[in-house]
Amino acid sequence: MKRSEFNKIKQAYGQVSSWALWLKGKTKADTSDISLFINPSDDMIKKIHTEYIFVGLNISGPIPRDRPFGNFHGGRNDYWLRDAIKDTPLVGSYMTDILKFHVDPNSTSVIKYFKNKQEELDAHIIKFKQELIDIGANKSSKLIALGNDTFSILKNSNLENPILKLKHYAYRQRKGENKAISYRNEVQDLLGLKLTVN
Repeated sequence: MKRSEFNKIKQAYGQVSSWALWLKGKTKADTSDISLFINPSDDMIKKIHTEYIFVGLNISGPIPRDRPFGNFHGGRNDYWLRDAIKDTPLVGSYMTDILKFHVDPNSTSVIKYFKNKQEELDAHIIKFKQELIDIGANKSSKLIALGNDTFSILKNSNLENPILKLKHYAYRQRKGENKAISYRNEVQDLLGLKLTVN
């Protein structure tokens, strides 16, 4: 990607999207450092792409204007995704939500809200399709729906892109489950790769 393209995306979608790159935080779960997007290096620009695009449902909290590309960077569960895609082709992927500026941490209430508001939902889908064009995605760009609800919306949106489904990284692990391994395995199955957990 060219720097000029990055800057255009930052200007248009910086408050609702991000890239699957994270800096080391103060703790294992800290994903809040977005300085790499403020003054991006040439190396970082080379890493980002739209071959894969992560699609979440909506934001759980507002993203300040002074934190461009702050989405997916700062939530208490974001590190699960960061760690699961390490050393895979998913690193550097574009990340966004299908529902823009609809703040609600409860996905059940989000789906309930849109259940009888098809026209409003359609407006979000139209904007999402325009976003794909604006970021330089093409028909072969693979959309990775994070969770069943997002997958269902994408499947019913008449998109030409391949749509894959990945369990949302904020899922509650089962008793005795090693989430680091099981979620890494989810990514392995998605990509057909043999991965290891460090």
